[in-house]
Amino acid sequence: MQIYKGKRMHGKVGMGPVKVFDRAVVYKAYKTTITDRVAELERLRKAYEHTDAELYEIAKMAKGRIGRKEADIFDAHRMLLTDDNFRGEIKDMIVGESVCAEYAVSEVADKYVEFFKNSPSVEMQARAADIKDVSDRIIANLMGKRESLTLREPAIVLAEELSPSEVISLEKKYARGIVVTKGSLNSHAAILARAADIPMVVIEDESIFETKNGVRAVVDGVKGLFIVDPDLPSYERYVEKLREQSKNSEDLHLFMDKETVTSSGKKVVLLTNASSITDVEECNRYHADGIGLFRTEFLFMGNADPLSEQEQYKIYVNVLKKADGKPVTFRTADLGSDKKVDYITIPKEDNPALGLRGIRLSLLHRDFFKIQIKALLRAAAVGNLKIMYPMITSVSEMKQVQEIVEECKQELDKRRVKYAVPKQGIMIETPAAVMIAEELAEVSDFFSIGTNDLTQYALALDRQNGSLMDFMDPHHPAIVRMIEMAVKGAEAHGIEVGICGEMAMDPSFLKKYAELGLDYMSVNPTNILQIRKNISNMP
Repeated sequence: MQIYKGKRMHGKVGMGPVKVFDRAVVYKAYKTTITDRVAELERLRKAYEHTDAELYEIAKMAKGRIGRKEADIFDAHRMLLTDDNFRGEIKDMIVGESVCAEYAVSEVADKYVEFFKNSPSVEMQARAADIKDVSDRIIANLMGKRESLTLREPAIVLAEELSPSEVISLEKKYARGIVVTKGSLNSHAAILARAADIPMVVIEDESIFETKNGVRAVVDGVKGLFIVDPDLPSYERYVEKLREQSKNSEDLHLFMDKETVTSSGKKVVLLTNASSITDVEECNRYHADGIGLFRTEFLFMGNADPLSEQEQYKIYVNVLKKADGKPVTFRTADLGSDKKVDYITIPKEDNPALGLRGIRLSLLHRDFFKIQIKALLRAAAVGNLKIMYPMITSVSEMKQVQEIVEECKQELDKRRVKYAVPKQGIMIETPAAVMIAEELAEVSDFFSIGTNDLTQYALALDRQNGSLMDFMDPHHPAIVRMIEMAVKGAEAHGIEVGICGEMAMDPSFLKKYAELGLDYMSVNPTNILQIRKNISNMP
């Protein structure tokens, strides 16, 4: 028996024979000189058409298997395929250097991949895999060959890396798990694996490729383990885990249309987190009570220019309409650290997590901040909206925010634009905010305790550092006490207080939340059913 420890991407367990997938040689494009540039460009055009048709079919398949939200990844792939800059550079290389189309696609794509891989933003890094996926598909069509990842019997796929289209091609009835040596929690491959409910781990150890095809193995996505040739006690233990997992999955579907109530009938407000308009559809699908955290920073990322007030207003109104009257809490742009945009310059920082981010960045770039505030105030006149501010560490910061809101109101009044002033709250995510929670409650309408950053700052651990995952303990007594202090601070002034982040999804803490008197929890949509079931068993 060989046990490999890595990073968990999806918390399920899978068991089956190993299938090693190696496509490294398939898309190798060699440099060859061509004489007929027109013919080469025509060959490239046909490859584009063929690739677009493939991506259309993959997107359609994805919508049927995992839902519209995740399938949007492949619509983005099709957009990349028609990108003028991407195609223009390939054409220029063919015409200018008289090289074959395969080589031109490979060279241009590699440049883009390198650029995105070196981005400090994990979301931008995920784009590197998208570009590689699309370019590999174009090259395969040019070469007239493609190694597809098709399973015809149950297996655990072992690979260096999987593209989004390769993950979605896996049929759930055969895919027992995925083990890769490269990947992150935010990669599109990991997102799709979670959506398809396939256990997945990342093992950054090349020696796993010594594993032979067909050998029995276990993927433990709960503990982040890859167990090759398990001994009999381990095998029997995981067989029992799989039985429990299967039964639990069947039980959860019974809670799809139910209210979130305890066994005594007490209603619990269960909200979802969102990063895009399509995430709101998931809120409705799982019958959540609203959006407890809409991360607006993702609306700004990936754009060459900042969104205008009118563009933002339309997006916020669209979200509110999709929410169908349910409350939506928009967090103002939490940019900085690992989330950057081209049009806001942030000096190089030795430790970005402790640098210019969140409300600090917004207060420094007041014009950018005011545009968002005005758009949110206008949208508040249309629907059930709240505004929440990230990384507040002092009363003075909140007072500066309030001054800016007043300025925005005056400017909207001058323009005779309709608006409303919604409730405005604070993210409690630093020890400093916890220690002055009672004072912050005086200048706030509600609190949302962000346990991910709170854990990071309280334990002095960079949560982007994968090697520190084992030390990232949200159950640490200090974290629990800080949550208690924040709740007491809110209660002292009678404001609402909820919780979001990983701890909000931890079933072992549900009883504690009830004891604390939290007003709501905000979790990822895929965790709604499990939490609803757990709450139904509470007195």
